Amino acid sequence: MTNAWFAISDATMERSSDDIGKDKVPPGAGFQSLFKAVRVEDGLQVAMRPAAAIALFIAASCSAIAMSPTAMAIPGLSQTTNGAHLITDIDAFLTSCPQNDPATAEILSYIQFSLDRVLLDSEPCTEPVPLTVTPSPRLFYLQMLRVAYYMDQANSASGLYPWTSGGYWAWIRSKIGGINIISNSSGGSCCYATPGRLPTAYLAGPSTTVIPYWFALDVLARLALLLSHEVRHADGHPHVACVSGSGAGLWACDQDFDLANLSAYGVAWWMDNLFETGRINIGLSCKPTTAQIASIFLNSENSLGSNNFVGNKPPVAVPSPVPGGPCLPAIPQGFVLEFYNTNLDNYFITADPSEAAAIDNGSAGPGWSRTGNSFKTGGTTPVCRFYGSLSPGPHSHFYTVDPGECANLKQIQASTLASQKRWNFENLDFFSTPAANGACPSWAVPVYRAYNNGFVRGVDSNHRITSSQTAIQQVLARGWINEGVVMCAPN
Repeated sequence: MTNAWFAISDATMERSSDDIGKDKVPPGAGFQSLFKAVRVEDGLQVAMRPAAAIALFIAASCSAIAMSPTAMAIPGLSQTTNGAHLITDIDAFLTSCPQNDPATAEILSYIQFSLDRVLLDSEPCTEPVPLTVTPSPRLFYLQMLRVAYYMDQANSASGLYPWTSGGYWAWIRSKIGGINIISNSSGGSCCYATPGRLPTAYLAGPSTTVIPYWFALDVLARLALLLSHEVRHADGHPHVACVSGSGAGLWACDQDFDLANLSAYGVAWWMDNLFETGRINIGLSCKPTTAQIASIFLNSENSLGSNNFVGNKPPVAVPSPVPGGPCLPAIPQGFVLEFYNTNLDNYFITADPSEAAAIDNGSAGPGWSRTGNSFKTGGTTPVCRFYGSLSPGPHSHFYTVDPGECANLKQIQASTLASQKRWNFENLDFFSTPAANGACPSWAVPVYRAYNNGFVRGVDSNHRITSSQTAIQQVLARGWINEGVVMCAPN
C-alpha cells in the first residue's frame, strides 16, 4: 500500500508455507508531500484519514484518567493511579532514548532488528532525540514499538482491538519475532520464516525525502498503515484482486470491511481511527498541529474505505469532535521526601505533598523536620506502605517494593492479633523499580535501606530509606544494619 505521508506500495501478494503475505514493493517508490493528504495504493488514489463514524461498534469514549505524580523518568510518560503508564506527550516521548526506558529490554527480548537481512547491533543515542531529522532505521522502529508498548496501557476499553483478545503490543509480539528494515523501499511484506524465532516482517524504513521531517506522524502512520497491516497478514488475511480503478487486477485490495474479522486494510483503517478520535490518547491534542495530523488520518481512513475494499466498505469517517482525544495535563515528577524526628530518633518518608505539608505544620506531632534528602518517584512496581501502631507498636512505617515481601507482611497481619505487634498495610504509596541483585539499571539511582535493629534494642523498629550513601553511612556508624539497595529511583 502507498500513502500520503509515506508512499507504501502494496502490489502483488504471494503465499507459501513460509510466506503468509508478501506485498511486493516496486523499487524507488518515494515519499509524497506530507500536506497533500493523498496517497497512491498500487496506483489507486487513496489519502489519509481517521474518523468518529466508528460509533457503530464502540462509542469513542475518552473518559478522564486518574493520574498520580509518579511519572517515570521519561519525557512525555506519566503513570495512572493504577500503575499503568500513559504517553501524554508523543513528541516529548520520542525525544527520549530507548536505553533509558525499562520497556526496551522486553521489546528486544521479542523482536530482533535487521537491515537488508543483516542483524543490527545496539547503537548510541543522545537525548534529546531530534524530531525533525530522519532517525536511523533501528531507532525508528524501536521508538515505534515503545509507543506500541505504552499506548494502550491506560486506554484499555473493551473492544479496543477487536481482532485480538489482548493489547496491541501483546498481539505484535505473538505474531512476529523480527523486523527486517528494507533500504530503498516504501512498502513491506509479511511474513518470512526465521529459524528459532517467530516470522520476520519486512518493512520500509523511515522517511528520507519529506522535509521537514515529522517524527511523530511518521511513527504513527507507519504503525497504522505498515506494521499493523503487514502483521495482520500473519493472521491469515491475504489480499484479493482489485476490480476497479487504475489498480484493477492487482492483488492490492481486501474483500470486505468486517468488524468481526478485520482484514489487513481493515486493521489499518481501525488504527487510523483510534489515533484520530483519541481512543488511543497519546497527547496529540496538546499540540498546535493536532488539526493537521487529525486531518491526515481522517483522509487516510476514507481513502482506504473508498479504494481498498471490493465488497462491503467501512463507514465514511467524519471529523472527531475532539481530534486526538482530550489534552491530558502533564504530570509533574514526584518526589519522596524524608523527615526525621529528634524526639523519637525515627525517619519517615512520604510521596504525598499534602502529607508532607501537614507534617511541616505539626500535625504529626513535635520533633519532625525535613532532612533535605529526597528521591524521585516512578518505576515499574508499586511500593507497599505499612504502619505498626501507637500501641503495641511499632510506632513506625515500613516500605517495600518487593511484591513477595508485601504479600508476606499482609499474611502476617491477617494471622496476628491486633493486640500484638505487627505491620498493618496502609496503601500503595508511590512507584519505584525493584533492584536486580542489588543493582539498578542505567536510568536509575539506587535507594538504600538501613534498619535500626529495634527488636534487639527494645525500641520501635525503624528504617531509613534514602538514595544518599552519606545518609546511610551516618546511621550505619551508629549501629544500624545495612539492608542494601532495595529499589531503584529515576535519575
